[in-house]
Amino acid sequence: MSQTEIYGTRDMTYSKWHRIESVQRFVTPAEARELAMIDNDVILYTEYHDKTKKPCCLIETAIDVGQDWKAGTVTMNLAKMAKIPAMVVLYTISGDDISAFRVRFLFPIKWKKFIEKTPEEYAKLLLELRNDNFSQAWYLPAE
Repeated sequence: MSQTEIYGTRDMTYSKWHRIESVQRFVTPAEARELAMIDNDVILYTEYHDKTKKPCCLIETAIDVGQDWKAGTVTMNLAKMAKIPAMVVLYTISGDDISAFRVRFLFPIKWKKFIEKTPEEYAKLLLELRNDNFSQAWYLPAE
């Protein structure tokens, strides 16, 4: 994290999008309830299983301003220690909602580039993370 505050406030659009009332537009209400998350510092989120409270992924987020890179090194190191996946997620704001996502896994396989996801595709990816048989190889971008 930068030692200097650039914007002065934290954007809460991702947090609002992730709530049951919003995400149930893309998955069933029961599935939306399964998408439990805590925000560690408003830009680093921990996805976890709602029933067991077991973490299943660390996600570092940022507003998508066309950047082609966001390191996520600390997030990746935390994921290695926890032995759970980690990814960087960039999101596009449209009004007071999110219209698009770009995803890049950091661990266990470090993707070289971002792949685009619709809100529905991203919500379904979040559900897949909770699957004991989850394999990010299914989501690998074409090289």
